Amino acid sequence: MDSVNQQKLISEIESLFTFASPSSLRKSITFIYHDYISRNSDILPSNFKVIAGDMFYLIEFLEKVEDGISDDESEVE
Repeated sequence: MDSVNQQKLISEIESLFTFASPSSLRKSITFIYHDYISRNSDILPSNFKVIAGDMFYLIEFLEKVEDGISDDESEVE
C-alpha cells in the first residue's frame, strides 16, 4: 500500500472514530455477533470459521485502538 492510500485509510478510520468510539464499535459488534450465534447456532453458515476469525481480529484491532487512545489521553492529563 502506497503512502497516499495509507493516508486515505487513516483518514477514513479517523472519520469512523468521530462517529463512534472504538469501545462503542467493539461492544456493538460483539453484541450483534453473540446475538446472531445464539439465534442461529443450529444453522451456522459453512464459512463460519472464517467469519469467526474475522470477528476475532476485528475485535482485537478495536481493543488495541481503544487501549492506544486511553494511553494517549492519560498522558495529556
